[in-house]
Amino acid sequence: MNFNKKEYDRNYMKERRKELKQFKVDLPIAEKEELDLLLEQHHLSKVEFLKKAIANYKEELKKEDKTEDIVKDKNKRAN
Repeated sequence: MNFNKKEYDRNYMKERRKELKQFKVDLPIAEKEELDLLLEQHHLSKVEFLKKAIANYKEELKKEDKTEDIVKDKNKRAN
């Protein structure tokens, strides 16, 4: 029995896809070109960029939550 690399690759990707979900978005041409250029300049893949963006957004949300907590505490003290 001969090894069929194409068949192996197809089966591997079928199994791998069970663990992955795709995130697709439509961007205006100018924004897409600008993003591609930035990624190239900073040697980032789309996956690395998206992971960094998610991490930054989570940090931003944490800061907002802390700010909201501080405002709530001040309002409670004022009453």
